[in-house]
Amino acid sequence: MSEDDFAAAKENGDAAAALDLFRWLSREVRELMPREVPVLETPPTALTFSRDFVAANRPCVVKRAVDHWPARELWTASYLSAALGDTRVSVNVTPTGLGDALLSTEGWDVRFRGEPPPNASDATGAAAPAKPPLVFVQPEARRMRFSEFRALVREQSRKAEDTVSSSRNPRAIAYVSAQNDSFAAEYASRLGADLAGDAASGLDWARGAFGAAPDAVNVWCGPHDAVTSFHRDHYENVYVVLRGRKTFTLLPPCDAWRMEPRDAPSARFEYVETEANDLKCRVAVDAPVSNVTWPSTTPASVRRDGGPPAFVVTVRAGETLYLPAMWYHHVAQGASDDASDESESDDPLHTIAVNFWHDMRFDD
Repeated sequence: MSEDDFAAAKENGDAAAALDLFRWLSREVRELMPREVPVLETPPTALTFSRDFVAANRPCVVKRAVDHWPARELWTASYLSAALGDTRVSVNVTPTGLGDALLSTEGWDVRFRGEPPPNASDATGAAAPAKPPLVFVQPEARRMRFSEFRALVREQSRKAEDTVSSSRNPRAIAYVSAQNDSFAAEYASRLGADLAGDAASGLDWARGAFGAAPDAVNVWCGPHDAVTSFHRDHYENVYVVLRGRKTFTLLPPCDAWRMEPRDAPSARFEYVETEANDLKCRVAVDAPVSNVTWPSTTPASVRRDGGPPAFVVTVRAGETLYLPAMWYHHVAQGASDDASDESESDDPLHTIAVNFWHDMRFDD
């Protein structure tokens, strides 16, 4: 599109030029923002945080915000296993490491919930539903003792280099990632004191800016194989990494045009035993079928889609990320790369984190 055509389209709202206009908006927004996510060496006041980041809808990393938490030093895989004992926790399990993501069904055994097994008689004579080429798949949700969770992570880490995951030879990548105020429901009775009284009230500068305590506090714990696909949340997110590191690929709300959303039936992974007592993973599509619209974008596709560079920030142990509501984010993780953080550096349970969700405001 020529400059004259673009100017005319911008003036007249030509739908054919919409993609170019969205790209223009993304570039304009970048001119009003720093080139990188700002890093604050000390926690801000509530006023500064509200003015410079919340009101401006800009992320930031805050250092030393949780130095007063005993969890900052205590929370290792061994400590959590000892402290939680036989406490049962919610664990999400996938063969791919990606939960809540689009999945091509090629090569996967796909069933519809309530569908009879192959060769079973069908009294109605109705034809089986067609296998969808793409599904929005969620993890298999399990309840297990924390010690069992850690053992599963270790077992899967040992076999990771020797096997290729498939439906007939599945891995079971376990990730503590329930987003239902999991800290209060499953951890607070044993670990509440480790957050120095902030578990219910949140960090003071964030609580002061948002005007209320967090709606939910969630625990995140898992190996480097666990990856979060691009999505956005209707919450202001204050994310504290306590062990390992998390790499966030961030895009502001105006970059919605880059998400390449796809409609796909909702489904879940299911692990089942075969007649030979082997473990198999299949995809169970929800019935009745309900479609979900989800981004198909990846960090690699963002790098080549012609838009401005994404904001990429690695949050290390002891650091806190403010992720504004409605920002798109993709999350990868790994062991600490800080030589000073050597505690259990070889444990495959690479990352431990807590996040506070504050309700977003729907006014100006």
